[in-house]
Amino acid sequence: MSLSNRIAHAIAESALPHDQCQACERKGLPVLPLRRALVPAPRPAYRYPLAGGDQVATRMGLRTLREGYLYVLLDQRIWYAYEVTEEGHLRRFNPIEPPPAPPRLLARQCLGENHDIPSSFLTLDTEAFSTAWIAFSSDAWPRSVLNAYRNAKTPPARFQVLDLGLARSAPAQVGVAMTLSELQVDRQVFEYNQQLPGAFDSVHGFHSRLLRQTATRGYLLNAIARHQLEHGVLALVLDDTVGLVQEYNHQRLGWITRRQQWREDPLRAYQLQTSQILQTLRAMQWPWAEQQTPSFEPHSGDGPPVFVDPQVERQREVERRALNGVARLEERYHEPKRASFQAEYERQEAEYQRYIDLNTQAYAQLCDSSLFHCIEEHDYDGDDRESGIAYSKTMALCVAGGVTEAAAVDSEPHAPAPGSSAALWQRWLQDPNSPPYRAVLLRDRALLAALLPSFSSTDATDWGDSDKLYGALSKVIASDDAGLGIRDTLRQAIADTQGAINGASLRLKTLLPPGVQRAVLRLNTASQWLYNGVQLIELQVQMKLSEYYALQSAHLRELQHKASVQAAKARERMLLGLRELDDDVRAARARVQPIIQNGLLSLAVLDPKLAHSVITVSVWVEGTADVLHERLAQEASLRVNQLSDAAQISLVNLSVAAGTLDASARQLLHGMRITSKQATQLVRTSFTGLRGVASSWELLLALGGLYLTHDSLAKNLEKAEVEIGDKSREAVMALHGSKLAILGGGIEALGLIIRAGATQINSRVPPTPAGTARMATTIRVGRALVRV
Repeated sequence: MSLSNRIAHAIAESALPHDQCQACERKGLPVLPLRRALVPAPRPAYRYPLAGGDQVATRMGLRTLREGYLYVLLDQRIWYAYEVTEEGHLRRFNPIEPPPAPPRLLARQCLGENHDIPSSFLTLDTEAFSTAWIAFSSDAWPRSVLNAYRNAKTPPARFQVLDLGLARSAPAQVGVAMTLSELQVDRQVFEYNQQLPGAFDSVHGFHSRLLRQTATRGYLLNAIARHQLEHGVLALVLDDTVGLVQEYNHQRLGWITRRQQWREDPLRAYQLQTSQILQTLRAMQWPWAEQQTPSFEPHSGDGPPVFVDPQVERQREVERRALNGVARLEERYHEPKRASFQAEYERQEAEYQRYIDLNTQAYAQLCDSSLFHCIEEHDYDGDDRESGIAYSKTMALCVAGGVTEAAAVDSEPHAPAPGSSAALWQRWLQDPNSPPYRAVLLRDRALLAALLPSFSSTDATDWGDSDKLYGALSKVIASDDAGLGIRDTLRQAIADTQGAINGASLRLKTLLPPGVQRAVLRLNTASQWLYNGVQLIELQVQMKLSEYYALQSAHLRELQHKASVQAAKARERMLLGLRELDDDVRAARARVQPIIQNGLLSLAVLDPKLAHSVITVSVWVEGTADVLHERLAQEASLRVNQLSDAAQISLVNLSVAAGTLDASARQLLHGMRITSKQATQLVRTSFTGLRGVASSWELLLALGGLYLTHDSLAKNLEKAEVEIGDKSREAVMALHGSKLAILGGGIEALGLIIRAGATQINSRVPPTPAGTARMATTIRVGRALVRV
């Protein structure tokens, strides 16, 4: 393209009339843009009724445009760009200089003068141009993307090509023809035929136009006369694959939330727990009968002759005793009612899961579509920081939630079914350029290239690879002019994506190569530094097995004490009418509490040799290598001086583990020795997760801390199992139990942070439909996590 043509194109694109409102006073052939989207099904076809509130089935239909951007390439030369408000109104802008997001709403004066009707249409100059290439996007396109699409360097399938001659003369051939006698949209478009969305919860919100039908007919009357449109005005249906992915994802997560709310009904939860306990007691009658029935084998050869098989006779006695035990148990409850409740509960669970899977299958199919790959690949430019940030926010709504199929009952790993979210995430996690990884790292090419070696590295301590990622992160942080650490909406999106990655990687761990877990681990440490300003170092210290378990038990006692305090506060808030019940609960609690605190947590490693066995314990520590070195050295020196030379006996070696990004930490901390008390403090602190700095985003901090806590606990448990072997099954079970309890405490804390954090960001940032829907779901998820 010659320089003169470039100048002419730039002038045509940027020279917007200053005497016209670019929302409601635009000139040209009007076209009403619509989008394919999910809408409520008029007759939900449930196989079984679902408990727990209103449920809405969905189908494909038509809706007005959601918040985003509409791009029109006229004759493959000139760009027209429109920002779309959350209410579906269009405002033209200079495509080279997009306005700040999100698009601002129409002025009140425009709404009062019926200007919302013309602003719902895009306008095209059919005298100057013959074709229009139209595409809807969630985010504004940077100049590099505009040039690539104009120069046909990217797939043309991204656009819907509109013949402007047909749009004028035969609109029914290219879309929906709106005439004065047949408005069409009043029957086909959700916003035009409903005043309220009912129970339908859309991720993109809902803004009715039912009461604007008369004003729309008046606008059509003038437009048909002005442009001589004998066959009506065109309503053009556009593709919105990304919006559909977000909607299906929101719907499947909505079903999960509703199922969780259904499960949380106090009476239902109590009945389920009772039913499960009774089932366990029934099943235990046979092992108990087996233990209580002596052998029928003769002890000597001088007894009377035996004409039956002793084993058969003994088994008959075991069966009799077990059935008698079941009969005695059934005298205390009504078994048919329990079985009926259990069957109904399982049926409801299966029905909820069926609707989750239906939305998941459609979601996974769209994520695998060529158009989604085209949009995700070509609509954004990682070299443009604002485009990378927009990509991260948009993809967060697409990937949040992770794997949602029901977990397999058996422990054997199976390849996920085709078309499932598990299969989708298995591919994503093994692809360094997949949307989740790109979203966390803002599509930054240097960061993605630095993360790439982690996938194929066979050496867990490949310091060269970690140093590359550390160097790339240092450059981004040093040159950060986009304020990544102060954008709350961005950090919320990163937390959603990082949480989905962490959950999917753990769910599919047995099906993934070791390099994926290494990459996810480094991604967690990278995101903490990039968005929270928290640098992490993985350390290893030597510790006795009994000391390690004692620290875990002490941490769990502290968690239980906090839970007891919260329970006491909750009792004080109970209504006066429940005082009698409260007294009964308090009496029962007094009997149960010692069992929990003194029985479970008083378990010890029974074999003294095992108790004194030494294992290598992994812990995650916050801070830079030089600050950590200085702090540990000062503390160790002070303690040695206080305790004289006798303290040399209690010094332990300290080493830097492979999860550390900063390779210089290995050199700086190499050969360092710390006191056993310092080692104890490091391990004790690691159980509580990450603390962060003043500006840290709590949700992202808690998610990363929970993942890293799980990582260190799993490594330590694996080393303990190797050390213990077959010597003490009780010790292994005790360590497994303490690991689960510590992670449970972390999950509860995460749930509280989600609830508080979602409310906090909602008050800081003006809510958009997508943000509001996500926050509502986030708060409900937090409430569910608190109860886990």
